Amino acid sequence: MPLPCNCRMAALDDLDSLVNLFDQYRQFYECAPDPVAARAWLDTNLRLGRSVIFVAETNAGIQGFTQLYPALCSVDLVNYYVLYDLYVCDRARRGG
Repeated sequence: MPLPCNCRMAALDDLDSLVNLFDQYRQFYECAPDPVAARAWLDTNLRLGRSVIFVAETNAGIQGFTQLYPALCSVDLVNYYVLYDLYVCDRARRGG
């Protein structure tokens, strides 16, 4: 039976948990492991509001994340977000 999951916006307090997941995400796309660079990227994005990060969290901790980046459409005169990064750790996949 899948664990109950809460989805919420990430905060700087989540950085330690997010670094490992973000590094795993990058490794999935054949990037070399680099937790220092992963931390710097996430920290900057969170502090400067360059992206919005949502996390999926169970009582076992953060199991996944998505990162959205702001964009503009001059034709429709609107701001919108592009869902660019999405990752769920192996142990939380196929849970329903």
